[in-house]
Formats: sequence, C-alpha cells, structure tokens
Amino acid sequence: MRRKPILLIGDRGAVLYGSRENFFAPAPDTPEATRLAEALLAGKRAQPLILADFAALEFKRETLPKLGPFDRNRLLQRRLQIAFKKPQITGWQKLESVGAGQPYMFAAVGEYCPLAPWLEWLGQFSAGPVPIALLPLEGVRHANRLAAIEGGGSQWHMLVSWQQASGMRQIVTHNGKLVFTRLVGDIPDAASIEGDALQHHIRASFEYLGRLGLADPAQLHMSVIAQVTCHASLADMLGNAGRFTPGGISFYTPAKAAQHLKFSVRAGDHERFSDALFVARLQTGAEPAITMLHPAQVKARKAANAFRLAQTAAAAGILLLMSLGVVFGHAAWRHEDAVARKLAAIEALRQQDGGKESEADPAMRRLMQIRDVSRLQQMLASEPPGPWTLLNTMAEAMGARFRLNRLEWRAGETAADLRALTPGLTPGDATRQFRDFAGLLQQALPGHTVKLAALPLAALPEQTLQSGLRADPAASTARLVIAARQETP
Repeated sequence: MRRKPILLIGDRGAVLYGSRENFFAPAPDTPEATRLAEALLAGKRAQPLILADFAALEFKRETLPKLGPFDRNRLLQRRLQIAFKKPQITGWQKLESVGAGQPYMFAAVGEYCPLAPWLEWLGQFSAGPVPIALLPLEGVRHANRLAAIEGGGSQWHMLVSWQQASGMRQIVTHNGKLVFTRLVGDIPDAASIEGDALQHHIRASFEYLGRLGLADPAQLHMSVIAQVTCHASLADMLGNAGRFTPGGISFYTPAKAAQHLKFSVRAGDHERFSDALFVARLQTGAEPAITMLHPAQVKARKAANAFRLAQTAAAAGILLLMSLGVVFGHAAWRHEDAVARKLAAIEALRQQDGGKESEADPAMRRLMQIRDVSRLQQMLASEPPGPWTLLNTMAEAMGARFRLNRLEWRAGETAADLRALTPGLTPGDATRQFRDFAGLLQQALPGHTVKLAALPLAALPEQTLQSGLRADPAASTARLVIAARQETP
C-alpha cells in the first residue's frame, strides 16, 4: 500500500516520512532541505500532510450551545478569535457531548514558531493548500490505547516521548480527554538528560496538574517511549522523585509501542525517536483529529472556489443563451417557412391564371398584378412582429416608468404583464398611466391593436362593499394584449 507523505515539523526541524528513507532537515534553507525536496519531487508527492509539534501550540476546551451548522460556524469563529489573541492558524475539534452543551477543543499555532518559513518553502512544490494536523491531538489516541493496554483503572495518564523534530513531549489525559500537554525542547532525546533535568520538568508538570484536579501524583500512570538503553536510568530518575513519583510507569521502545498500537514502523530497539509512531496512523490515510490551514491558504482556497463558481455561472449563462438561440431560431424558421408556403400558393394562383393573363389586355394584366401584390401584403402583414422588434418598441415606450414582468409571444397575439414603477400610485392613477402607455404603444405599432386586458385594481370579491381601498404592489400591475389587425385588401 502506498503511504501518504507526512512532513513532521517542529522547533528543531522537519522530518519527511513516506519514502524509502526518512529525511531530516533542521531548517528550509539548509542542504538537508534540498534532499528533502528531491525526495518529495522524485515520488511525485509534493502535496504532503503537515504534522506540527511546536512549543507555541495552544489548546483550550470550550462548551457552546448546540446550534445549526450556519450559526455554529459563525459562533465558533468568534469564540476562536476571543480564545486566542494573535494566532497564525486556528482550528477546532468537536468532542463527545455529555450534557446540554457541545464541547469543543480549540487549537492554535502561535505566531512565534518556525512554521511560516516551512510553508513558504513547501509552496515551491505544492499545487494547493497544505493541511496541518497537530501531534499532541494525535498523541491522545496513542495515550488512551496504551492506558487501556496497561490497565490499572487509573483516570490520569501521561505519555512521554522524544521526537527528532521537536524534543520531549508530555501528553496528559484525564478520563481519555486531553487536559495538559507540554514540549521540552532542551532535552532532544533520553540519552541527553543531564542531572535532575527530567525530574525538574516532570515536577513542574505535576505542580500544574494539581491545579487541574490531580490531588496525588500516585493517581497518575506514566507511559515512557524511549530507546531501550535509557529505560533503567529513566526508571531510576522517575521512580525516585519523592512526592512527585507517579503511581506506575511503563516503558516502551518506539518499535514495542508500535506493536501494541498495531502500527507498522521501521524501528529497532535502539531507535531514539518516536516521530514515526505518531505518523504511522496518518500514513494509512486516516483522518487527523483536527485539520487547519494557514490564513493565506484559506484566502487562496476561497479565491479558487469563487473562480470555480464564476466558471460554472458563465457556463450556465452560455447554455441559456444557446437554448434561447435555438428557441428563437426555430420560431424564425417557422415564420420564414410560412412565408415561403404562402409565396408558393401565390405562385400557384398566378400559374392558374396564366392563360387568362395572356389573353387579357394590358390594363387587365395591371389590375391582376395589383391584386397579387395586395394579397402578398395581406399575408405578410398578418404575421406578428418578432419578439426582439416588439421588445425594442416596448422598451422605448416604457422608459423608466414601467417594468416588463412577463411576455407571452405567440402567433397572432402577444400578452405583456407590466408594472408601474412610480411609488404610491392609487388604482386610479395606475389605470390612467397604463391607458396612456397603451395609446403610445398603439401609435408605435401600426397595423396592430393594443388593449388593456386586465386593469390595475387589486380588489378581492369580499372587498367590493368596503371603502378606502389602498394601493398595494398588485395594484401597479396590468396586462396588455397586442394583436395583429386583420384588414381587408
């Protein structure tokens, strides 16, 4: 199975997973980053998922009322802005609901972290927005599964591991939920611990956990993932911390922890770092606990969505115009076909009268020609004007006083629903306006009859005995019927 490329970025550098060899680069402007870029491009995997692990990560648990999707998203955006002052990137994770409200885990990447240079560097190879996941939230899954394997019924659990890209990460859960996490960058791996440095950091964490409800460190079980050669020294340091000694400690190598978690990672007992352990689940294509985007990437995605929407609207407009062209083109063809058939009928009449015409004197032939021209004029004049000619004529006559709501155009008769745009018209005023417009349109369309088919009066049957009828939107609407006048030649 092809593994998804994951770029784990921390305060100490970045590690690329997903190729045959894992590449580490301390910064994007180093020679090591060049090898990392070559690995991305060689496998055509320039669109990785970023797994971030920085000291500047912030987490807050909030409970919001249960709302609909639109109102919920607006409220979440406002609460995120309140929860974090100047974050570069924010996101939220929906937690399991246990009461009337809906709990969320808010997360933010602070502005003072080295993520921005890496995103700029990655933009040279990535074709679109790069999603960002957070290692501490992925670590909560691992901590809960290890706690279930270890048993003991402890409600408090601490997972301690070392990552090459970031340093020592502590993840503390209470009843399976994240309550505290801390990154110690000055202890890059377990073998570099000097003196009581580890005890100092663990003691500081226990003191903070006391404010969150941990009454006694003995109530907490600790899982430590480190290279096998450091297990004995770590057990001595953590087991002799006085009143800050945890209730139980379980030691794992990265390979052993992966075996318990049912992950496939390439690591031996002497592996120092656990980066691959946190990446393994995401490489299978599993969804991260939370996915975020940089604000610049959010703007780019909105712009791309707007462009796609504009393209869709343009395509729909073109299809509509093509459909109208087919409809009116067919109507024009039918009109021309009718004229051609009538001309053919006239020609047939002429051929029938051909013998008589040859025998008649010049004066009679002249009269017969006048008759034929009169018949042709009558047939052609009986055709109604095309929709575009009628629309142009009505537009010139309407000006800014009326608006065309609907036009029904068919052979011999055209109906138009008009609305008067003058505000505050009474039914009487509206009627006079429409009568004047009908007269004006009659002058502009010789050979046709223009009449008002529906007067602008909005009175229901039950209102006929009431006085004081007021104008309403319906009182400003009338229907005109334009019909070709049948004339005898």
